Amino acid sequence: MPMFFERLVRSFDGVFEIFWIGILGPKALAAYSLGYLFILFLRSFGMGIRIAGQSLVAHAVGSKDFEKASIVSAQMIILLFAYSVTLSLVGFFFTPFIISIMNLDTQVTGFALDYMKSGFISLIAIEAMFVFGSVFRGTGEPGILVVSMIAGTIVSVIAMPLFMFGFGSFEGIGIAGSFFGLGLGRLVGFLIMLFYLLKGWSQVFFKIRFFRPNLGIISSILSIAWPATVQNLLERGSYLLLLRILTPFGADALAAWGVGNRVTMIARLPCFGLQGSTRTLVGQNLGASKPNRAVKTVQYTLTILVGIMGFLSVAQFLFSRDISIFFGLVGSSTSVASFALRVFSFGLIMESIRRVMAGAFQGAGNSKPPMLAQIIISWILMLPTAFYLSNSAGLREEGVWFAMLLAQCTGGCILFLWFFSWMKTKISSNLGSKNI
Repeated sequence: MPMFFERLVRSFDGVFEIFWIGILGPKALAAYSLGYLFILFLRSFGMGIRIAGQSLVAHAVGSKDFEKASIVSAQMIILLFAYSVTLSLVGFFFTPFIISIMNLDTQVTGFALDYMKSGFISLIAIEAMFVFGSVFRGTGEPGILVVSMIAGTIVSVIAMPLFMFGFGSFEGIGIAGSFFGLGLGRLVGFLIMLFYLLKGWSQVFFKIRFFRPNLGIISSILSIAWPATVQNLLERGSYLLLLRILTPFGADALAAWGVGNRVTMIARLPCFGLQGSTRTLVGQNLGASKPNRAVKTVQYTLTILVGIMGFLSVAQFLFSRDISIFFGLVGSSTSVASFALRVFSFGLIMESIRRVMAGAFQGAGNSKPPMLAQIIISWILMLPTAFYLSNSAGLREEGVWFAMLLAQCTGGCILFLWFFSWMKTKISSNLGSKNI
């Protein structure tokens, strides 16, 4: 529940971000769709490190080795700091080149440049918040993260419109202000989590010697991180190509994708909370040599997940038009976005199952199956189908929506069957070893 509330609170500033950007018009929303996904794509390596670190921290906590959990946390922070600083500098200077390859109109390009540059400037604060969050998820202390996220979100929600539209003698900086407001909130959240650690209110603790590079632990982190990184690169890279396929169909299609993607992510908040807790509990149970309990955890999680996501799927379908209008999509863009939301609603359950099963694999320290499944569903299935349906079949942007739905349903089935088959083999081999 704390992980769910953390995700819920975090979504508020995302909702307000789209709302305020929507005031600037559909072209600003189209730029947001592009810029947000590009930065998310480039942050994939950081995501892989966080997933790996959370898994190793959970294993260490499960075996009651809190010093090892602390050392893993310190090494993860070193890796992510070096990565985020490098990415911020490279991304800021290469933003014009990145935007130029998307063949956008002048106004969308201007919005996108401002949005992405501000995003790269804010990146270090955002990554700092998330790396500490992964530590607390791994230790099973997400309540600390909830407190930090509430404070950071309040700051973000207040700061975004002020930076965008101005206050007092400050005139505002437009779309770039949304990312600066978000970064300020994440910085506040990071400082609060750092305060908890320094006060000794967590199971992990820091000493200066923990921050000396430990090649053994760094190697362990990277061995789990690289498949998770590749998985994220494959997923987010495929979405970038989907945006390229959508570009010829105009700003309405891009704006519909941006709103539809964000709203669907909000609808999947329970899934993300359950995914995070599953990753932690599977890791802790395997660390404590209780594989049967790890399997039961996943089974219970899926039962809860299907009930919650079924309700949210119906709600998203019924209120798709109202949601589109709320985010500033009017006229022809309303019908485009509402249709996208309805199609996405049918894939909510299976996509949520895929996310939870990926979390279960990652918690077990086996991040390769989600990566391999991503290759199949994104690059072998979704992209060719999207191109064919949108162009050859003449369905335009609707062909992209249907291709995404097909990929979501297929991905959920693949990882569901794969995980339980793999765990059955793992448990059988463990029993055989004990008998011998």
